[in-house]
Amino acid sequence: GELAAIKRQVGGNSYRLIAEGDLERLQTLPEVEQAVVQNGVVKLLLRPEAQGPEVLRQIVQFLRVQEFRSEEPELEQIFLKAVRDAA
Repeated sequence: GELAAIKRQVGGNSYRLIAEGDLERLQTLPEVEQAVVQNGVVKLLLRPEAQGPEVLRQIVQFLRVQEFRSEEPELEQIFLKAVRDAA
């Protein structure tokens, strides 16, 4: 349905990251639209033009990465992006 289409549209640049180090620094990367840290897991939403592998190359320069993988965005991420885009 419509939700699946929205998830595909937004989720093309949604990643799960598990890493050690200064996770707050992720917000300073120009390619990162949103970084939400919960229980040591980071939900990353990259800008549409960003490429996951290129962002990962930057991240490993300041974090010790254990996991980095693409995933469907959660409804909360979709909502926050929609609110920001509307502002």
